[in-house]
Amino acid sequence: MKAIILFIGPDIHASRVLELGCGIGRLTKPLAEQAVHVTAVDMCDRMIRRASQELGQVTNVQFRTGFAQDYTSRRRFDVVVSCLVLIHNVDEDEFQAAIAVACRAKNAVFVFEDVTQGRKASSHTRLRTREEIKEAFANHGFQVSRERTFVLQGDEIAFLKFTSAKTKPPK
Repeated sequence: MKAIILFIGPDIHASRVLELGCGIGRLTKPLAEQAVHVTAVDMCDRMIRRASQELGQVTNVQFRTGFAQDYTSRRRFDVVVSCLVLIHNVDEDEFQAAIAVACRAKNAVFVFEDVTQGRKASSHTRLRTREEIKEAFANHGFQVSRERTFVLQGDEIAFLKFTSAKTKPPK
């Protein structure tokens, strides 16, 4: 988690963050420490309960149960963070829907995804290349503004920061 928080850097400071796939809250807690508000989405009630317990008395986090690609809100978030969510969207339509949800961000989308090639995936996961992920975001007007590769137990994890082509870079 430390590598992810370092990669995100100050980009979430005082922001409204949408976290897709919060799991048991390991990333939610450090996000909440910097953000004004975090909406954390996960498909599993049990994971949400564990995340809520992990956070304790933190008051700036709101949990929502549901699939990332089905998340609807009229609110636009400053930053969207997606950690190992896209790999679980095996169906192309679901993958594209998850990308569309992430692209509701005003300032940035941070994607942390397994892009290991040559490894067999289960029927519940689909490994995509870094280029496939970049292309999916480009189709929504987002471009990579920073990237890195992190190796975790032999898996190649792409760290990607996307910004809207309409967003002006900071001076």
